[in-house]
Amino acid sequence: MFLDFHKGKIMDKFVLKSKYKPMGDQPQAIEMISQGILDGHKSQILLGATGTGKTSISLAWGNFVKHPSCVASVQPSWRDRTDIFGYLNEFTKKFNETDFLSYLYEAGYCDEIYTVILDEMNLAR
Repeated sequence: MFLDFHKGKIMDKFVLKSKYKPMGDQPQAIEMISQGILDGHKSQILLGATGTGKTSISLAWGNFVKHPSCVASVQPSWRDRTDIFGYLNEFTKKFNETDFLSYLYEAGYCDEIYTVILDEMNLAR
């Protein structure tokens, strides 16, 4: 399922249901995310306080495009690349890849939309 964002009709179909009303910077952020998608940006960085819906909207978008988002937990310091890609097990001599790396391989072989969320909060707690 390839979606043509430049026609703009896709955003009319994407509806995020929540019992909460967007507040503060959220309406503006949602508009910016939507515009980035319409403009064909391949990556976007969402910054904000904990609990403002960054992960939720990304997960909803992944479900909408029929490829559930891959959530990769990363360390806030970003010093250890094995968290993202995997590691070589010295005992078995086998490379243990992460779900993130598997997801990237899969995304690299098609023109469909895949959503990756690098979420530092999952490990920072």
